[in-house]
Amino acid sequence: MSKGVDLIIAAISLLPPDLRARAALGLVGGPDDIAEQYRRLWVEAGLDPALFLYAGQVPSDDVPRWMSAFDACVLPLPKQSHFVYYTSPLKLFEYMASRRPLIASDLPSWADVLADGYNALLFEPESAPALSAALVHVMTDAALCARLAGNAHRDVFAHHTWDKRAEQILSRLT
Repeated sequence: MSKGVDLIIAAISLLPPDLRARAALGLVGGPDDIAEQYRRLWVEAGLDPALFLYAGQVPSDDVPRWMSAFDACVLPLPKQSHFVYYTSPLKLFEYMASRRPLIASDLPSWADVLADGYNALLFEPESAPALSAALVHVMTDAALCARLAGNAHRDVFAHHTWDKRAEQILSRLT
């Protein structure tokens, strides 16, 4: 099941030349056997091979350190029923806590968590041009990045911790 890495590569290839020349892609997690496929897509898109990093599986304690090395976190899930209606990935909340701007597909499954322009930039799922436009904003507007990252960080700790989630569930049971 695709999780949108190919879409990220397509979106980066659509960036204006000055931004495309400095756009890097860092991937953490996922099966090691797919790394070469993504690397090939990256190179075929005319992107600098030196700006592609595939770390593979890392210990969960190391994930925050990896995220802190990136300029933004992208969650480009496709418009498949599994993602549209039923998913609430832990990755979303990790990204929100990372103090990095978040770019995500605009999916109903996290409409109660993400607000476009407030704590994330949302884009039309499966649209490389829309994702590319969001990347341009993140790559050129430091104030926007700081605002998105700060709001997401505050929101995740105010409303989306395990304890907060347990409170919400218990309140519905009583």
